[in-house]
Amino acid sequence: MLSGRQVAGAVAALALALALFTPSRSSTATTRGCPYGFGADARPGDHHHHHHRRGVPTPSSGSSRGDARVFAGAKFWIDDGVGDGEWADAIAVTRSGRVLASGNVSRVTALAGDAAEIVDLAAGDDDDDGSTTERLERLRFVLPGLHDAHLHLVSGGFRLRELDLSDVDSKDAFVKRVEDAARALPVGTDDAWVLGGGWDETRWGGEPPVADWFGDLGETTNVWLLRADAHVGVASNAALRAAGVTSSTRDPDGGVVGRRDDGSGRPNGVLRDNAMTLVRSRIPKTTDEARVAAFQRAFKHLLSLGITTVCDFGDVNALAGSSVKGATERVWDDLALLEAMDARGELPTRVNAYLPLADWERVRDARDAAAAAPRAGRLRVAGAKAFVDGSLGAGTALFRAPYADDRSNFGVAVSDVAELTRRVVAADAAGMQVAVHAIGDGAVDVALRAVEKATEANGARPSRRFRIEHAQHLPGPSAETTPARMRRAGAIASVQPAHMALDVALVRAKLGEERAARSYAFRSFLDAGVALAGGSDWPVVAADAFAAMRAAVARPGWDASQKLTWKEALRMYTTGAAETSALRGAVGALTRGAFADFVVVEGWNQWMDGNDEAAEASASPTRVVSTYVGGRCAHGCESAAIEH
Repeated sequence: MLSGRQVAGAVAALALALALFTPSRSSTATTRGCPYGFGADARPGDHHHHHHRRGVPTPSSGSSRGDARVFAGAKFWIDDGVGDGEWADAIAVTRSGRVLASGNVSRVTALAGDAAEIVDLAAGDDDDDGSTTERLERLRFVLPGLHDAHLHLVSGGFRLRELDLSDVDSKDAFVKRVEDAARALPVGTDDAWVLGGGWDETRWGGEPPVADWFGDLGETTNVWLLRADAHVGVASNAALRAAGVTSSTRDPDGGVVGRRDDGSGRPNGVLRDNAMTLVRSRIPKTTDEARVAAFQRAFKHLLSLGITTVCDFGDVNALAGSSVKGATERVWDDLALLEAMDARGELPTRVNAYLPLADWERVRDARDAAAAAPRAGRLRVAGAKAFVDGSLGAGTALFRAPYADDRSNFGVAVSDVAELTRRVVAADAAGMQVAVHAIGDGAVDVALRAVEKATEANGARPSRRFRIEHAQHLPGPSAETTPARMRRAGAIASVQPAHMALDVALVRAKLGEERAARSYAFRSFLDAGVALAGGSDWPVVAADAFAAMRAAVARPGWDASQKLTWKEALRMYTTGAAETSALRGAVGALTRGAFADFVVVEGWNQWMDGNDEAAEASASPTRVVSTYVGGRCAHGCESAAIEH
């Protein structure tokens, strides 16, 4: 039996999930009935049926004949994530931004009505000169708007303006890039910092940067640069002094302070996981205006990549130490900024916010408050997130056996396991979705034990959707495989295929061949019936979902038996991500009743016949032409008259 509190929590979660996807105020009319636009009467089995009794003012479905728009001139991918999927020649979209119909042009226009506006998405005159290959590459395809299931919005927005070291391939180039950034700092600015990240020491031979690399610059200038995985940072000597980090500074719980090799115990500038808080806490707080601008840059960038829905896990600079209650107030400040932007109608994408599990009561209250006062908008409090471990590149991913290149190192548990489990059980009892970062096989086991405890304490429920973020390295053979155990627990694998490129030079050196073979096991997850959602972890890696799909299909340098088909890879970023966020039927598919979020692309024709190997060998990059949210152009249509 579920308690009244559990039922209320589950109802609130479902209410808020669907309330997120009501049309914007500018495109709706007020009626009575379902507050989520599904009509006046609940259908048998509707998971939101209990809300039909409330009589809440609700957006009209906008599906009457004559107020629709018909999009044609391209091939439209129609896939509910269950069947085989099919290509259509057109879709009709209601005034409120939902899909009315799909199929051939004559059928769709008949359903839309004679007054419907026709939007031609074709690239140009079919009689254009050019080779067959060139004409094929100009063919346009429409895919559901992509859903990045794991990224860091404000961090990505700042990274677009900060020092980017992701392409640096030598120590000299690293140092020069930092020196150039320091010279660009405003003259006479007090407490100025060089901030950035993306460096990866494997690109230049494996020697990580240290404070002494910055020479005289590092004695006078505050520098803080994150590694590509965001679990290691390097600080200049000036920054260490500002933070009070000395030889007497102890390693904090869940973190490591790097030391010089001379036996003095003095810090070398390298800080891992929770130790990063020592320096991060000294970086001047950015203004709300600067953070809103970062969000806006992030949204613009994501829309240019065809991404229309995201799961936002907060500022990476605020997440170190997030296992400590109240330690991440910046994340809550950012939520308030997003709420204000949403209230002004300034969110161009749909945002699912995940907040620290350490503050789970506050997360619950924020979710319940939003559900109690539903409004048209694109932001929802989706759940809570915690960390079990760090990252492989930092040497802090938690494993059952020691690292192959350091037999004394098993990784780091960045949270107290008993306390994390208690919080998972408590948040789960309140009907909340919980997401747990787990990279090493030991961390994956900890995460699974936590959800198993929650099931034991609170009972089984299909809506649990417990998320294991990353799930990169799986435990070895046992009576029950890890994917089977995840399926039994109802756990979801939230994975980042682009991380494979980041880790390909690391895994065998740090873990050995046997554990490397259990890494990024996407095929094993799907074959076991585990829901699979794709994300980027941007700005850890690029937010390009098409590049990530290609990595999942091609798996260069990795076990080929774990390859996905193009359809499976696409579903990770559409129906799979929607299922992960409890939004199946609302986003991720151009099916009737779903929001008309879609991306128009060129260069997808190589995947059309399902021959993944041939496509992999000959594919040109997929190019985003335009992106639509709720049937309205959000990117790539500045010169088009169709929006006015």
